[in-house]
Amino acid sequence: MDEQKLAKARHLIAQIALELEGAAVAARQAATVEREQAWVHVQQLYTRFDEASQLLRDMRRTVDEAFSGPRS
Repeated sequence: MDEQKLAKARHLIAQIALELEGAAVAARQAATVEREQAWVHVQQLYTRFDEASQLLRDMRRTVDEAFSGPRS
């Protein structure tokens, strides 16, 4: 098990959490503002989800690499 990769995975998980928190804020704002103002919040929601999705792929790859290293 590669401890450096696990540390990187933990960091990525924290980043994912931040993106999802931002997405939740954007979703709440989009749901409560006037229709004309909602689009900017919906765009922020899309952006946050896209970023979280990419970070999740990176995290999965990192975890897979951490556990698939050389075994004794």
